[in-house]
Amino acid sequence: MRLDKRSDDLSRLVRSLPPSDFLLTFRDIFWECGNALLETVNSPPKDLTPGIVRAAIRIVLFGVATLAQKFDGASPEVVYASNIMLFHPASELSGDEGEKIRSYLRFSPPETDLHALCGVLVLEPELSTTTAPGRPPRPDTSLTPLALAVPKELRDRSTGRWKALPGAPMAFCTGGLEAYRDTSTLGDWCRQKGDFPQSTAAAVDDYFRTEEARSVRSFISIPIKPLDGQAVGVLNIHRNQPGLLEEKEPVKQFVPLATPFVFVLIPPLKLQERLRDNNA
Repeated sequence: MRLDKRSDDLSRLVRSLPPSDFLLTFRDIFWECGNALLETVNSPPKDLTPGIVRAAIRIVLFGVATLAQKFDGASPEVVYASNIMLFHPASELSGDEGEKIRSYLRFSPPETDLHALCGVLVLEPELSTTTAPGRPPRPDTSLTPLALAVPKELRDRSTGRWKALPGAPMAFCTGGLEAYRDTSTLGDWCRQKGDFPQSTAAAVDDYFRTEEARSVRSFISIPIKPLDGQAVGVLNIHRNQPGLLEEKEPVKQFVPLATPFVFVLIPPLKLQERLRDNNA
């Protein structure tokens, strides 16, 4: 029995480790992402456009998705993807912009008051890519515009149930990685642990049964947070099969590896925002 237990423990340890050549892969990917960042932020201002900045961001997103794929030791047929959801505070959700974002709002009752929220996380399809063949990295065409509510309070004070939806809103509110091995279980999570109406749980169930969500069978969400400020958004990594990083202890092992890429994303995201403001 003792030998069997040791054998099982060893097997779990081996499965939790990345492939033997992973560190070399990490070095190459990080080098490419760092070069993309430097070329972009050091470009003459007159040559910079939002499209150029978004292309650099997609290089980093491709690197992160590829890193997760290599970390899992998955075959090329398993498609990994990554995207960014940017935070919009409630104070910005007025007028035409607020109505536009409301049209993307998912998993919230129609009567939701945007100004009663902390804000919303908005997915921009241009800030996404996949590991599917094709260079330079292109936007993930399976995604559509999406907004998710960020509540002012993380938990209900009387019941202790979560007010933040699983995934990006939860990661944004808690400041930590959130991992979900099978998206078909998220509706039940909302029923059992969340402070949501039945309509929200049903909408989550329905969404992850659709063709639109076929590529999101498991995922992790990591807040994009500068060292000296508030989070500006969330990095999502997903794949088209359950079990993303399931055997790799994502919090202990993957977050330290992904953190440098999160920091690499912050300068081009700020640059994109500045270009938008200048062109407004």
